[in-house]
Amino acid sequence: MNNKVYYFEMPDPKGKEMQNKVETIFGNNLDQNDDQSIFFVDTDPIEANNIFYTLWSTNKVEKIVNEFKILGINFSQKDITEDVLNGTQFNDVSFSKIFSVKENKILLDLFLKK
Repeated sequence: MNNKVYYFEMPDPKGKEMQNKVETIFGNNLDQNDDQSIFFVDTDPIEANNIFYTLWSTNKVEKIVNEFKILGINFSQKDITEDVLNGTQFNDVSFSKIFSVKENKILLDLFLKK
């Protein structure tokens, strides 16, 4: 299996310089297919957290995570593939909400078939 399901959470980058660095990391490491495989959770704007799920390769995630660490960007990341495959991740309200959207469900179903 090339791709896995990952959960990411990171605070909004503070300052224009840090925002530019985060944008550069994503810009340098993602292509159009990757952009279609990132799913953002709507969060409370007061919390200012970016929470998203991805269907990316382990290599891609490791590279992005490494660059975040080098820049000192705080984040959490977890491989949730097993939880998705055994069905327990669907108990998570935000996950279920995101993947109930038709376009997202199609991509997840394709992933699950592989």
